Amino acid sequence: MKITDGIYLVGSAQFGISASLDCHVYLIEDAGELAVIDTGAGKFNKDVDTILNNVKQEGFLPSDISKLFLTHAHSDHAGGGKTFREKTGCKIIANNITKTMVEEADEHKLGLDFAKRSGFYGDDYKFRKFNINEVIDDEEIKKIGSCSIKAILTPGHSTDSTCYLLEKNGKKILFTGDVVNIGGKFILLNCYGFSLKTYRENIKKLSGLDVDMIFPGHGVYALKDGQAHIDMLIDAFNKLLINSQIIL
Repeated sequence: MKITDGIYLVGSAQFGISASLDCHVYLIEDAGELAVIDTGAGKFNKDVDTILNNVKQEGFLPSDISKLFLTHAHSDHAGGGKTFREKTGCKIIANNITKTMVEEADEHKLGLDFAKRSGFYGDDYKFRKFNINEVIDDEEIKKIGSCSIKAILTPGHSTDSTCYLLEKNGKKILFTGDVVNIGGKFILLNCYGFSLKTYRENIKKLSGLDVDMIFPGHGVYALKDGQAHIDMLIDAFNKLLINSQIIL
């Protein structure tokens, strides 16, 4: 599903275009190069096939996907990594904390034990560990075609949460994973890695970016005034009560 020039939604449980456990999966195209943000949960190989078929329907070859960027290691965002690389040959890029988490596949550190007890994943769900090809550091910039994408490490939702700032066609586009949702909302979790203190300390890194568009891992996205949604959350963390900003 084309969202704007060179950006497509190719996976999403919420929008009914891929498996029921999947976050939003975004495809970026620039100057003939393809990159993907996150993978979905990848419970079955066919779930990744659905995402790759969506890529085909947009007129692209999955084998042309050269880079896969992970926002964090939670299963709905990274669980399909192993199958995704097997089927596309892409290079998987993530920060060093994410690297450790997906390579060890410790269910507690992934928050998967709490998610299973809460009924989000069945006991039969297994996170298939995989290696990260390339570690990206905080503030490091990579290229996708002729455009640039910068990692901004913003832990709080998880120990490894990362936003990616894409500069493309004169626009600043932020892929937020689960760090910021529309309306300045965020996802409150009760599991390993979530920390309001850490959130409060790191969300300020998203201040003053002048973001035009914001693409979160869940919910709707915004094609203009993206910074306003970010600033709502930053402002909430500067106040005593933030319950009105929480998605349960």
